[in-house]
Amino acid sequence: MGTWRQEGRAIQDQMIKYELIEWFQRAIDNSYRRLRETARHEWESRFAGKEDPSDASVSIRVGPSGIQSPVLPCAGYLPKPLRPCNGQTRPRLAHPLSRMTK
Repeated sequence: MGTWRQEGRAIQDQMIKYELIEWFQRAIDNSYRRLRETARHEWESRFAGKEDPSDASVSIRVGPSGIQSPVLPCAGYLPKPLRPCNGQTRPRLAHPLSRMTK
């Protein structure tokens, strides 16, 4: 008898979660819709009867410039990392487990 109640309660909890998720999704959708409407209204009030700035085109000309970047003699060269004097590839802790036991 207790398992039926537990299962029923679990199903009821899941339904409440789904309803809550749906409520949040509707709230987000409504907020987003209001934001778009407000933005559209503001855009139309600012640019009504004027040339729409979103229709403007931009032209860019790319050509040689008078400024040259300095050439580095070591471009593309990566020096080999230095090794410690004792020959190990990485430093070792004196007591690696000392921090774990405290």
